[in-house]
Amino acid sequence: MIRYVIAVDVDGVLADFVGGLAEGVRPYDIELSPEDVTTWDLRKCLRNDQYHAAECIMHFPGFASSLKPYDGAVELLAALRAIPGARVVALTAPLTRSQTWMGERMRWLAGMGFDPHDV
Repeated sequence: MIRYVIAVDVDGVLADFVGGLAEGVRPYDIELSPEDVTTWDLRKCLRNDQYHAAECIMHFPGFASSLKPYDGAVELLAALRAIPGARVVALTAPLTRSQTWMGERMRWLAGMGFDPHDV
């Protein structure tokens, strides 16, 4: 019997989204650091050049599936799933303008042990 639903955000908790963006924009001679990203709305925290490069990278096939999990993310999920009566769900937002984001995100989450009904 499920007694608890534990919702875990994906980007910034399980997946190193900002690190992936920083790596992705580097070939365009654009620097991006974790300190630059202060809100989920990238338009509000990045310079125009950073934002436009990040937008391109997020829509690029392979980006979502290439994000690295944070150290300890797998162990965190295992510990949460071991709580009696707990159902662990992943919270993520669709990038609706991308043709590849959600398919890649779902495969990434499956690799972390999530059933599609838990996303």
